[in-house]
Amino acid sequence: MNNKTEVEVIIPILDKDINFLMQWLIYIKKNIPYKKIIIISNKNAKEIVKGYSELYFIDEESLIPVEKVRNLIREISGNDEAAVKRSGWYVQQFIKLEYSKICEDEYYLSWDGDTFPLKEVQLFEDNKPVFGIKNEHHEPYFKVISELLGIPAYSCDVSYISEHMLFNASVVREMLRYIEKNSGYSNYYECILNKIDKTELSRSGFSEFETYGAYCGLFHSDMYISRTWKSLRPADNFFDFSKIDDDSLAWISKKYDAVTIEKSWQVKGYKRIVILIIRFIMACRITHRLSDCEKVVLFIEKRTKHFNEMSRKLKG
Repeated sequence: MNNKTEVEVIIPILDKDINFLMQWLIYIKKNIPYKKIIIISNKNAKEIVKGYSELYFIDEESLIPVEKVRNLIREISGNDEAAVKRSGWYVQQFIKLEYSKICEDEYYLSWDGDTFPLKEVQLFEDNKPVFGIKNEHHEPYFKVISELLGIPAYSCDVSYISEHMLFNASVVREMLRYIEKNSGYSNYYECILNKIDKTELSRSGFSEFETYGAYCGLFHSDMYISRTWKSLRPADNFFDFSKIDDDSLAWISKKYDAVTIEKSWQVKGYKRIVILIIRFIMACRITHRLSDCEKVVLFIEKRTKHFNEMSRKLKG
C-alpha cells in the first residue's frame, strides 16, 4: 500500500441527509483518495442517489436486518422507547462492520456523513494504514470492549473515534468471529447489544471504532500507524455554514483536519448567546479585524469541549 492508494468509501446515512451531504461532497472527493463512494441507507434513498452519477448505493437491509435490531433493543431494554429510538445509531455501526463481508479489497474507509475534510486525509504512511486518534474517553465503551474481547478492566489513553475509520476487511471479519465465538448468541450484533448496560442503550453504549482499535491493539499491534486527528465538532455552533466561504475554511484548516456539522445538536438560552458572540469573533477574523487567530482557535477548542460535555450530560 502506498500513500495514494485508493479505497472504497462507505457512508452510512439517513435518506433525509443525503442532499445535505452533497453540498460538501466536493471536499470528500478532493481530499480522500477514493475508488468509489458508496451510500448505505434505506430503500427510499435509492432514488435520491440515482440523481448523483458519482455515487453508488447499497440498501442497508441487505447488510443488517434493521427491524430485528430494533426488536432486540426493545426486548433487552424492557420496551424502553428512548432505547428503541436509538436503534438507528447502533444499526449504522453494525453496517460499517458488516460491509467487511462483501468488500473485495484489503481496506475500506468508513466516513461519517456529517463530516467533511478540510485537507488531504492520510490513509497510508510508509505502506501502513493510519489510525486517526483523538483525546476522548467514554467509559461505557470500554466496559463493553472488556466483555467482548475478554480484556479485564480495558482502558486506553487515546480514542479511535475520529469520524472515519480505515478498516482492514479481513481483520474486521476476524474480530466478528472472535466476538461470536463462545458468546452464546447467534450473531455478533446480538452479542454486542446484550453486553451493553441497559441504562446505556438509550445513550451511547457501544463504539465500533473504539472496539476495532482495541482489537487491533490486542492482536495486530504492528499493523497501523497512529496520527492525531483534529476535528471541529460541532462546527455549526461556531460558524454559519450557509454563508461560509473558501477563505474561511482554509483558515479553519490551519488548526483542524475536518469539521462536523451536527444539525441536531442545539443549545439555548445564554449558551446560545455565547455561540453568537463566537460567530461574531469569527466574522471579525474573516474580515481581518482580528489579528490573533491562534488564540481564537484555542478558545473554540475549549468551548467545543465544554459544550460536548454539556450535551452528554443533557442526553444522560
